[in-house]
Amino acid sequence: MQQLTGHTFGKYKVIKVLGQGNMGTVYLAHDDFIGRDVAIKVANPEALAEENRGGRYRKLFFNEAKVTGMLRYPNIISVFDTGVEEEIWYIVMEYVVGGANATYPLQARQSISGNRCGPPDF
Repeated sequence: MQQLTGHTFGKYKVIKVLGQGNMGTVYLAHDDFIGRDVAIKVANPEALAEENRGGRYRKLFFNEAKVTGMLRYPNIISVFDTGVEEEIWYIVMEYVVGGANATYPLQARQSISGNRCGPPDF
């Protein structure tokens, strides 16, 4: 994993790591111009460098940003920016406080209508 804490992507200053997966690492960053926190997803550099699959991975990475950026729905995050800087591929997204849904107890998960999501109590 790249350590990018303190790194700046344009106007976005990286604060800390939020999570990591196969596609890359997500960081909390701050946009000083607008004064808001954002999430920056950075592509996995090893996957980008793979001789056989690197090109496909690059296409999928930015395709994710393009498709997500075209969607407008309350439960889908907004994409603000994308770019490549110093061979680091990144997507800047809306930061949603609270972490992954999977970290919340089942009883705390609520649907839009207020009904509990998950299996019924028997």
